[in-house]
Amino acid sequence: MIRKLINFANYAVNVRPLALEPRGSENYRKINFNRKQELSTRAGELIEKLRLPPGRETTGAGSIDYYVLYNYIIKRRPQIVLEFGTGTTTIVMAHAMREIGTGRLVTVDHISKFSDETRFAMPPDLRPYVDFLLTWTEAELIDGVTCLRYHDIPMVDPDMIFVDGPPTLIGRQHYPSSDAAHVLEKATHSVDIIIDRRIATLRHLAGKVGGNTIFDPVAGLGVISGASLSVPRNPLRLGDALTALAAG
Repeated sequence: MIRKLINFANYAVNVRPLALEPRGSENYRKINFNRKQELSTRAGELIEKLRLPPGRETTGAGSIDYYVLYNYIIKRRPQIVLEFGTGTTTIVMAHAMREIGTGRLVTVDHISKFSDETRFAMPPDLRPYVDFLLTWTEAELIDGVTCLRYHDIPMVDPDMIFVDGPPTLIGRQHYPSSDAAHVLEKATHSVDIIIDRRIATLRHLAGKVGGNTIFDPVAGLGVISGASLSVPRNPLRLGDALTALAAG
């Protein structure tokens, strides 16, 4: 019950204000409703296909996240993916890497239960694609903004970053996470960033890095495609996560 109240507060304070459609646009609402139904159907089919373990506590992501992440890896074939927040998404992305026969996923978390349960639930043939890192979280001040981050960040040069950790809701305050920004400081090429329902983090990154920046209110995902410190920043817009990632 408490978790549901926290999730609703996060939606009411952070997600809904950004996702409001143009006033009087009945067609806009209808399109989004139909798209939500289509994405949910495809996500359900993917869950059945992958035989994902049901009812696991080690995920804060939704089924549409699984669909977007899986299809991104199948179509874009990233060689290195860096994930902040270990869980069912780890298994989903490993499935996609096994299907295309290439890729390495480095996943970071600070809760040993999440890391251990994900290892246990992962089929043996997926484990060669995944490296697990367990660390702790800490706060830092960036340009006067308090951010949360993992203490240890893997020394990798990723093609894609998925941000689903660390937890950034403390009491009633939402804090951005700064891990992806630190990775970009040493990246040798542009990176696609997918952010799960963390509007504070999306806004923080949008002010720091360049790239095509959108929030998808239907999928509940933020995306910065082609993120880099060396390209011009674009305004944060509403859009379609899959379209933005395909164009990146």
